[in-house]
Amino acid sequence: MSSPPENSLQLPVMDIHQPLLPSTDLSSLAEACKEWGFFHIANHGISEEFYRKLRSLSHQVFSLPTDAKLRAGPLSPIRAYTPHFIASPFFESLRVSGPDYYSSAKGSADVLFDQQETNTEFCRMFLEYGTRMAELSARIVRVLLSCLGDDVEKKYYEAEFRRCHGYLRVNSYSPPGDVQEEEEGVEGLGMHTDMSCITILYQDEIGGLQVRSREGGWVDIQPCEGTLVVNIGDLLQAWSNGQLRSSQHRVVLRQPVSRFSLAFFWCFEDDKVVEAPEEVVGKGSRKLYRPFVCLDYVRFRETIEKGRFEKVGYTVDDFAAALQDSEGRELSIANGGVEEQRESKISDQTTASGLRKSRRCTALTAGSMESVAEKSESGVKKISACDVEALKRCLDEHKGDYKKCQTEVEAFKLSCSFKKPSPSQDHLKGS
Repeated sequence: MSSPPENSLQLPVMDIHQPLLPSTDLSSLAEACKEWGFFHIANHGISEEFYRKLRSLSHQVFSLPTDAKLRAGPLSPIRAYTPHFIASPFFESLRVSGPDYYSSAKGSADVLFDQQETNTEFCRMFLEYGTRMAELSARIVRVLLSCLGDDVEKKYYEAEFRRCHGYLRVNSYSPPGDVQEEEEGVEGLGMHTDMSCITILYQDEIGGLQVRSREGGWVDIQPCEGTLVVNIGDLLQAWSNGQLRSSQHRVVLRQPVSRFSLAFFWCFEDDKVVEAPEEVVGKGSRKLYRPFVCLDYVRFRETIEKGRFEKVGYTVDDFAAALQDSEGRELSIANGGVEEQRESKISDQTTASGLRKSRRCTALTAGSMESVAEKSESGVKKISACDVEALKRCLDEHKGDYKKCQTEVEAFKLSCSFKKPSPSQDHLKGS
């Protein structure tokens, strides 16, 4: 089922290899980044044939049996594969980390592929793609800094962004069985923002990416042939003092077919202190965010119960927003301190999404381990080994209805998927 044209967003397309005219191109890009935080790039240098090969190699990975993929899963030394039920019943992904993309890919390929030829090609192609995405990210960030002022790029790129690093997430979405019954579609990946400076996304022709407007509505970002999607992440929003927007987005599945995407996250180094320069803030304006260490924010989003990444509504605003009283005096920093004010808003956002939520599974993080343990003691099946077959049998019996297999789902997550996440940005989701 396709989306109505009136619900699609027309974003500017930036030719990454052509100079931008300040009065037209740059102003249009700046407006899109301020209002939506999304835009397209063209002339990026990656051919469709290259993407076809990447998709073919990725398909070989995701077509493997579950127990084979879990050899690179959260309980393995590699921890590159994210199985179903962590973020969504329909979502699974494989991470390839930089800057040594070849070694990262090889760590996964060695346990996933039997054929050396496939192993070598997999490593070579992801090395090339990761390297080219890193170069492209640097170009894009330079342009975005130019949107903030005439000399911002020249003055701050080398000092602030030269140590950035990136990693890839190869994402596969399984087709929901009864999607035709849902007029609005099924949520394949829930509402979130990215913990990056920027994210570069390749999505196949299936589409499904949506961005949330300031008014709370959802708008489709349709695939645009020959282009990639770029979105602003939380780190650049904080560094730009909110001038570049990190928008909430999600993935909606409307067709009974698999969806493929490839996301590249370009991030500050872990020990980077993120702070908007005075020149970017501007005279007469106040800083919207307190200075914070990048790794501290990652930990907040990943391991703290009230701020974990899967909990709808939490962003860099909840972690580092500088609060003021009615007379303009700075109050206590947020860092979760606005919990009570946010709960009703989060509830409203969840209700307003309009999509079926009943089949989404709560993600297992360090903060939610106790609640899972309590469920185990109160009736969820306890198992000592990764029991994939029990889950398969239940889903087969109930024709894929996850609601009728919650016992098996929780047991699978507890035994096969859970591991306390390390404080690394490599655990971010991708669209």
